[in-house]
Amino acid sequence: MSAPSPSTKPESQNRPIANLLSMAASGFKAIVSSLPFVKADLLTGLVAQKRFRNESERIFSRLAESDRVCSLLLISIDNFSQWRAAVGHDAAYSSVGLAGRVLTRTLRPGDLIGRVGTAKFAMCLPDEVESDTRSLGERLCRVIEEAVREIGVKAECRYEVVTVEPAKTSFAVAMSKLQ
Repeated sequence: MSAPSPSTKPESQNRPIANLLSMAASGFKAIVSSLPFVKADLLTGLVAQKRFRNESERIFSRLAESDRVCSLLLISIDNFSQWRAAVGHDAAYSSVGLAGRVLTRTLRPGDLIGRVGTAKFAMCLPDEVESDTRSLGERLCRVIEEAVREIGVKAECRYEVVTVEPAKTSFAVAMSKLQ
């Protein structure tokens, strides 16, 4: 029996698994970058941080043209890392998803809600005055705390509000007042 002769196939054909993996990785990147959900947070269904910023800037530009106000509401589930360690990863992230669904139910036409941190959500509320936004923040924190308690997670929620005139204050400056 003679020794097998060296293959005359190109090197790329001698490495089928490596080629498949390379093609799969390239294809996956192309597919993911073309899908609409990449602009949304997969856990909550809310807009992702970058999209929230871009769309809020557009809202601010539109409101600036007509001298209207806009409130930004930042809602945080406090001590996320600590209670994730206490209740486990699945329960902790389930509660973040639940919080996103609670916030979605409060949307009015023209409002924007995004997940801007691990357990942090922002709302851009055109034509909303500060006192109404504070009331909304209090109510939403209560509802989120109650909802996550039902799945066995005791979390505390807090909120911050800033109301500005977009003709005088940019979105970036307004957001910096919240963080």
